[in-house]
Amino acid sequence: MMVGAMDISIRLFEAPKPFGFELRVRDEKLFFAADSDNDRDRWVDALVAHWGASLDQASVNISTDRDRNPALLRFTATEPQPAPPALSSTHPVEEDDDAPLILPTVLGPLIETASTIQFPSVLKATGDVLMGVGPFIRRVRWTYEPILAVALYIDSTAVSTTFDAFRGRSLASLYDDPSFYSCLLDSRFRKTFVFSCRKRLSRSALTTALHDELRPRIGSGAVDELVELMTFVDKSLRKGESMICTIHPDATLLDFHFKGLSHPSLVAPALCRCIPALFFDANSIQTHAKRGLIERMPYLWGLLPAFPTSFSPRSCRISLPKDFETDDECDQEEEDEGEDERDDDEEEEEEDGDGTNNDDDDDMVPF
Repeated sequence: MMVGAMDISIRLFEAPKPFGFELRVRDEKLFFAADSDNDRDRWVDALVAHWGASLDQASVNISTDRDRNPALLRFTATEPQPAPPALSSTHPVEEDDDAPLILPTVLGPLIETASTIQFPSVLKATGDVLMGVGPFIRRVRWTYEPILAVALYIDSTAVSTTFDAFRGRSLASLYDDPSFYSCLLDSRFRKTFVFSCRKRLSRSALTTALHDELRPRIGSGAVDELVELMTFVDKSLRKGESMICTIHPDATLLDFHFKGLSHPSLVAPALCRCIPALFFDANSIQTHAKRGLIERMPYLWGLLPAFPTSFSPRSCRISLPKDFETDDECDQEEEDEGEDERDDDEEEEEEDGDGTNNDDDDDMVPF
């Protein structure tokens, strides 16, 4: 019997097994590891073509040990890498250069340290390159709670001369420079924000957080854009599931993917302006993400971030304020969430059949 398209989802991962993918069929999760990337692609293509499976375009990987493999926190190479020839001072980038500004093979994945979610260096669907990661927080009374991990991907081939005024600048010099963030907000190349969930987040909590952040920025004349976007958020996000917002170069068209499902593109110039502004405008409360998301920007003009060849993973973490709660510290609070979120749980349990939750059972099945 053919299983409906919404009943099968696929998520790619590289750890604990390389070339792996998770196959979720209704409430059951199966883990597979192929021999190569091409073999995995053939399996995934067959499942999508013949069984209507949906592929999570972000395919983030979740670490279970916060101190695992510290090299994954930054670049995978252990030795300093020279800038590609097209980026060196003796070979400035020309507008008609065909060479990409960023070579994805030089860069590795990044782990968002508050949630230990690992983001791949390149989005397979578009070829966009990872610029940085950070926590997406919401203000809860007097504390800041990280509810999602977020990553910024850009079309590095379309950057051209956008950041010419900042060439040669170090990462530290960009952190508090409002002119750099203004340039980034006004830039006209494709940007993709991938929001991924470390632990289950109910629909009501997700929509409330997005509404609280976007509504004050969007203005009264474009509320319909926000209302339409919220209709696409129809379920909770489970561990490892993603929400993806892609802003087209003209900054008027928004692509939205939720839990592997692609929704119709929205003509939403206000949302295209407000989503990057969540992190990069002067009023953003996402202070850690504001810095983390631009971590690899200096590589656009040939400057690799300088990190020691051997370091403690703890030394690379974002310095969070004392009242900034990590996932482990929020466990009890999640159990005590309000009545609305419990109602969401009950509704989803009815939709899922027996209502069992297998998210905590992530052990690799031996093959």
